[in-house]
Amino acid sequence: MIEPEISPWTEPELRLGFRELADAARREGHEFLFRMETEWREGGLRFDSPGECLFIARLESGLVGLSGICRDPYQPREDIGRLRHVYVDASFRSRGLGRRLVLACLSTAGARFHSIRLKTLNPVAAGLYERIGFHAVLEDGEPVTHVLRRGDVYRDVG
Repeated sequence: MIEPEISPWTEPELRLGFRELADAARREGHEFLFRMETEWREGGLRFDSPGECLFIARLESGLVGLSGICRDPYQPREDIGRLRHVYVDASFRSRGLGRRLVLACLSTAGARFHSIRLKTLNPVAAGLYERIGFHAVLEDGEPVTHVLRRGDVYRDVG
């Protein structure tokens, strides 16, 4: 099977298969890509501020995954990032694509932020993040389940 190409998103608009990927996520009960589309359209989240990035996994047939890091909107500090909108189409899972997308984001944005946080309720995703080097945290009242701090070693695991 052909491996998807991972590259930064450079388009000014969300197209080139984004809606199809969002529809696939919705069929699994995930609405976050539609929220991303709304935030993008309203100009609230474009992954284009200093240190921010959005990576996609693409085949000629369209998008099969994405992942981004932005400044954490739940924190006033500008040196705290948030890993957001990680999604891989079901037919491409268990092939390392999610890991590759997250690592591309960390390689690009990791030095900009003191820590990178995320929230997931998906135990499979949590396992991926922990294998990469994120630490599970319990922060009462905070919308976060995992954190990776500058200086933590993230692992390029298979």
